[in-house]
Amino acid sequence: MSYEEIKEFIKSKCSKEEIKQEIDKLLIDHNIDNLILIFYNLKSELTFEEIEKLQKSIIELDPENLKVTQEQQLNEKMDYDDLLYYRKQEIMINMIKEKAELNYQKLLQKGKFVFIDPKPEEGFYFGAMMYIPNGVENYTTLMMHCCNSPTATGIKSIKEANDFATYCNINDEFIFDLSNESKLPFFMPILPRINGFNTQIHNEFVENGDKEYFDQIQLGIPKKFRLSEEEKEKLIKNTKNLDTQIENMVSHCKDVLKLYVQSVSDKIIVEGFSAGSIFATKFINNKSNLVGGAIIGGNSGIYDIQNDDIIKSYYNGEKDNNNPADKKYNDTFSEKLKAKLEDDYKNNVKEKEKLSQNEYQIKKQKERLNGKKNTIYKIYDEKNHKNVQKTAIKDQIEFAKNASKIIKLNETKKKLNQEVKAYQHGFTNIIYISIILMIITILFIILK
Repeated sequence: MSYEEIKEFIKSKCSKEEIKQEIDKLLIDHNIDNLILIFYNLKSELTFEEIEKLQKSIIELDPENLKVTQEQQLNEKMDYDDLLYYRKQEIMINMIKEKAELNYQKLLQKGKFVFIDPKPEEGFYFGAMMYIPNGVENYTTLMMHCCNSPTATGIKSIKEANDFATYCNINDEFIFDLSNESKLPFFMPILPRINGFNTQIHNEFVENGDKEYFDQIQLGIPKKFRLSEEEKEKLIKNTKNLDTQIENMVSHCKDVLKLYVQSVSDKIIVEGFSAGSIFATKFINNKSNLVGGAIIGGNSGIYDIQNDDIIKSYYNGEKDNNNPADKKYNDTFSEKLKAKLEDDYKNNVKEKEKLSQNEYQIKKQKERLNGKKNTIYKIYDEKNHKNVQKTAIKDQIEFAKNASKIIKLNETKKKLNQEVKAYQHGFTNIIYISIILMIITILFIILK
């Protein structure tokens, strides 16, 4: 098939005229990269035979860059589908990077970025990105945004994976809208999401430094896209005790923030969506003494924050069918709950007819948490994993503002109580000293 024949075939698979017009624009200049992207967007609509035919035809259009050699097939386990997929990943990474560079310049007009290097001497081995919005109050609350990006497939080093995670999150409209509108600064631990080692969820394989599982998953991807042994060892070493590392990072970020404001509340607000919501929940349950508020979205309806004193806002789309927990969460409460909900769902025919497993879990989580102390739970009608944040943002901005006020008010009350107690203690000591001096004086007079 020629380029034009492929283009016309793809258009024939689209029912809407506006999509056909968009394809014409994207493919006007014999653009192989756009053709690959469109092919992958359309892939679910094609038969197996059509997919094979298109793959072969696209590769023949650019054999110099896309041809799979016999050596690659033997040594790198690559076939046509692999090569097109990884080419698509490279294209997507470049597009995400270009978009992030534009967004970065726009965001500089609304606030400041501070990039923090790993500081082993202070107890953390990965970097962070901090954003301070214009108009931040002199007494403020720091938020922590939990990293959420696609798996860094097609990336060959930890540095590239870290950069990719940063680009993806600079493109995250939700967290920057939340920060700019609430006037609350945030920091984000920069954690890579690599095949076989997903630090953004912090599952059992990361927590246990499971090299065997890491190797097994890495062997399933072409050799040229695998991490080296040295890089794998480094990643496992640098992500040990992640919760403690982030605790140390929180302390450092507060010190950095105090260069721009007069005072920072002791407790932070933790925010996470999708994979980030799983990481956020686990961190909060392990380090609840650091946290005053939480914003948790797209969490598949399983993972609950255990501390009732933390102010919490959960949100999910009614039609959310994405489960961000791809492997075990390594938390006894959540794993037992997950198993119970799966059994309930299998045995509940009526619910099964109406709801997917994930929708059922979200419904049950709302029932479980409704009315609990310091908890707001909202399900947005007809919204799914991809579009729920656009609808939820206004509610979460208001929640963040209120949570910050409550955190600061509680801390101010606590400090006043401590000062009153110190004053009372001091006053009591003065009375005691006065009595002792009086007794000494009387004794002196008597003895004289």
